[in-house]
Amino acid sequence: MAASIPAVQDGYSSDDDLSEIEKSYSITFFSRKEKVHAIATTIPCCDRNIKGNILIKMAHDFVQSWTEEAIDYACEPEKDNGGFGMIPPPKTENLSLSIQHPREWPMCLGGWKGMMPNEEVKDFFFFQFDLSLQEKKFDSVSIFNDDIKFPIKNNRIHVPDNFVIGNFDVTEHWVKSKNEKWIKGFGKTDLSYSQILSAIVHIKKSYSIADAQIAQLQLWGLARSTKEPDWTAKLKPLDIEQVVIFLDYLNALMFGVEASGLNASLLISTMMLDLIANGQYSYRIAFKANDHGGMYPYACFGSNKGTYNEREKAMLLDPPSMSAWRNSPELSPVAIKEAILIKVWLKYSGVLDSKFTYEEQRKGIDHAMQDLRTFYFSPWLRYCYSIENFRRCPERNHTDFECRC
Repeated sequence: MAASIPAVQDGYSSDDDLSEIEKSYSITFFSRKEKVHAIATTIPCCDRNIKGNILIKMAHDFVQSWTEEAIDYACEPEKDNGGFGMIPPPKTENLSLSIQHPREWPMCLGGWKGMMPNEEVKDFFFFQFDLSLQEKKFDSVSIFNDDIKFPIKNNRIHVPDNFVIGNFDVTEHWVKSKNEKWIKGFGKTDLSYSQILSAIVHIKKSYSIADAQIAQLQLWGLARSTKEPDWTAKLKPLDIEQVVIFLDYLNALMFGVEASGLNASLLISTMMLDLIANGQYSYRIAFKANDHGGMYPYACFGSNKGTYNEREKAMLLDPPSMSAWRNSPELSPVAIKEAILIKVWLKYSGVLDSKFTYEEQRKGIDHAMQDLRTFYFSPWLRYCYSIENFRRCPERNHTDFECRC
């Protein structure tokens, strides 16, 4: 259902009283051509508001801290015990990367767009990696499965040749011919979000499952330390194997490639899937809601030249404001959609309260981000959470443990 976006009045500021439309305002699609109301990206507090660019920066800083924590923890035994008991770095063989543990998602940031890991992780990564390969590029990655490798070519990640789900060729795509007619083509293995959505539609129809169930399985694939979702028992072994491989590819794209370009994606992608898994969004709304793309911030159709640079400008603007980007969404569809999605997830998760002070609300948001990360990436710590619905767990904002990712 299309959102009803209120007109932005001249001189309107997100510091104005936003509570009157908060309850009725919702957004399920993004348009480059329509101004975005302040309520979509602003969190009202009793003293001053949290602007959308602050939300993006909070997500970015959280992922940076998470990465540093994972590496520091892995290196502690090396420092203290001369290497005894050290958590190994991500597994590599020649130029192929293999994710074998959920902590390796943040450890590998920077290494998924066809380049070696960036400055944040390379010193750790090369404990077991051949230093002579430092300037070379990864040529493939695998996710919890050394037999299935996803090739990396031209800074893009590909499905293996001839990969199918049942009788569906995932490389199917549509292109415009010289006479402007759309024709079906095959062989595009660096899947677009449109191709990914077509594959998900096929999975839904073929196996009579819903978006929420697929998202649950995709989230399960991030850690693989618990039993597969119960609904998978109705599928044949080959069917579930093909679906899991496809979702591994999608995770490699969302939590590897996208997160290497914009680190906040590691958290924001989890928010997107969590909303789908809980029936708030569909994959269609996420990946292809309209001609401009989907609500997933990185599914942007059309020309995206400059959008990342504009996002950086928005994130660093002081004093904080998103008004320039809200009034001209084409400046950075990525930034606007990131801010919108973060707020949607926080609102759904029951984190927001306009009675909170700015600092109290930020503390609550930090707790919620930690909860989300723990629930999906560190499930062995779930003893502090309600596995069925961690949002309603009374201990949720009173965690007292030191997280070891």
